[in-house]
Amino acid sequence: MIGTILQSVPTLEKYDDTREGGYGGTYGDVVNIPHPLAIIDDNSMDRYNENVKIFANLYAQIELFKGLKYKLNLTPDFSFERYKNYLNKYDFGLATNSITQLTERQRRRRNILVENLLTFDRTFGEHKISALAGYTYQDSRFRHIQAYGEGLPQGLEEIDAATTNRSNEGNSWRSVLTSILGRVFYSYQNKYLFTATIRRDGSSKFGKNNRYGYFPSFSLGWNVAEEKFMENVHWLDQLKLRGGYGVLGNQEIDNYQYSSTITTGINYPDGNGGLLQGAFPKNFANPDIKWEETAMTNVGIDFMAFNNRLSLTADYYVKNTKDILLTVPIPISSGGANDPIRNAGKIRNNGFEFNLGWMDQPNPDISYGINLIGSFNKNKVIAMGSESGSIKGGSTNQNITTSETKAGYPIGGYWLISTAGYFNSQEEVDAYAKDGKKIQPAAEPGDIKFVDANNDGVINDDDRVFQGSPFPDFTFALNGNMRSKISTYQSDCKEC
Repeated sequence: MIGTILQSVPTLEKYDDTREGGYGGTYGDVVNIPHPLAIIDDNSMDRYNENVKIFANLYAQIELFKGLKYKLNLTPDFSFERYKNYLNKYDFGLATNSITQLTERQRRRRNILVENLLTFDRTFGEHKISALAGYTYQDSRFRHIQAYGEGLPQGLEEIDAATTNRSNEGNSWRSVLTSILGRVFYSYQNKYLFTATIRRDGSSKFGKNNRYGYFPSFSLGWNVAEEKFMENVHWLDQLKLRGGYGVLGNQEIDNYQYSSTITTGINYPDGNGGLLQGAFPKNFANPDIKWEETAMTNVGIDFMAFNNRLSLTADYYVKNTKDILLTVPIPISSGGANDPIRNAGKIRNNGFEFNLGWMDQPNPDISYGINLIGSFNKNKVIAMGSESGSIKGGSTNQNITTSETKAGYPIGGYWLISTAGYFNSQEEVDAYAKDGKKIQPAAEPGDIKFVDANNDGVINDDDRVFQGSPFPDFTFALNGNMRSKISTYQSDCKEC
């Protein structure tokens, strides 16, 4: 509304009984927009979008006996939307509508999460044990219904009153995720720590043969600072060594990707000059898609000293992802309207991350702190799942790609044709030849000289070479702060 008013010409007439709708109209070289007064007139334009959301978090807990508890979590989440857009006949000069139109839409969303958790937590002398067993169920549903019609009698805003171009549409989906999980934690003298977890997840986004995935993990920790041989190291507050291994699953794709969509109303020639109606699997599917899995191994250290003023947290990790859920391009000649989802390829990420800090309070009135956060990360494609062995990307407005993902290189690596300066004269253009033929026959002095990387005498996509990774080798951030009774100051510095 405000935007329409700002774009309207100051001389726009409020009313004009000679025009359809009764409002003034624009003319000449002006913006084609509705009349501002007509927008707020329900007889001319009646629009509304009503949304209702209901969210709750309910739980009940009971202690069965000492250390053993059962907890039920119930999280319902509902939303309801109703949309209406009615357009009467109008003539605003450049903007006109010669027939009444009505669109109505209703959408419902429902998400229910139920968690059944059984926990045990006890300490027996120098031994501490905690365990968890649970079953979770998440059910998400969506439904969409929309109707449209034209030629309604003026003043009657009902779809049934439409006399022409009536249409309707509707769709729905349902997604269910179930999990059975267990976790055990053990600690001895708060020195030696062990955690193990196992979960079995089932997702309706995969076919029956690949619906479930198993994802284990474990970790070990050693609080070195708690050992007796460290008792005389008074400046040390914490020294913990840790390591672990775990597998995570990913199911973040659209629903029903394992099942093909059939499109009706497709005409086929019968061989006698006529047409027969048929159906066609317009959207290709992959019934064999399954969980994407990421296995991660990491070792780390937690260190604090000098009355907790100096701190260091450092981790080295190796993360291998396989069966990546990826949209893999297929030839246009296949006739499909989409590229199917596949479990394509393997990727490895490894690196080192750290957080080094110093925090101090020289007196009760002043405190300060400084942190250096950094990471060294490397990304590499181990194997590709597409038939072509690569996936191109980074298209320009001329549909020229600038990046490519292929085995042995990082994701989205830059593959470009190298240059060797400029042609300074016509003699240089003529001399740049292979077997007596110019490599760049259309070049002129001042044009860029491209490198014939494969030495075939032609500059084309075959001359692209790897030019670098889109991911930085090292990133860091330096944060500082100072506080006093009268002021607070904070600064940040980030660099790659």
